[in-house]
Amino acid sequence: MISIQYRFSREVNESPPIARVQTLNNEIKEKREARNQLEKRVVELRERLDQKANVQPDNFAAEMETSRIIAGIQAVSGPGVEVTLNDSNVVLQPGQDPNLYVLHDEDVLRVLNELKAAGAEAIA
Repeated sequence: MISIQYRFSREVNESPPIARVQTLNNEIKEKREARNQLEKRVVELRERLDQKANVQPDNFAAEMETSRIIAGIQAVSGPGVEVTLNDSNVVLQPGQDPNLYVLHDEDVLRVLNELKAAGAEAIA
């Protein structure tokens, strides 16, 4: 009688519906743990955001001014250099390539890169 009951209880525990319920129960536990971790992360990020929002107004204004200058939407003034680029005035001889004597976008880009490399703070 004990062996029959043991076999019966083992078959009940191993039957697909019960195994499926146990699997789903384990998945629910895992998902709850993941949700709890995400909720903790949300709380941490909100605290960091609150700390950033409580920045002193003086610091905020200075940061905004710097950001505007970097973005190029704030006018700047001070000592500077004016660079003028023109096409060549050389008279072309027959058979010469005129593209060798005109200003191209690559030339402007090279000048801008040189200015940046030399430490230019603002370029217009």
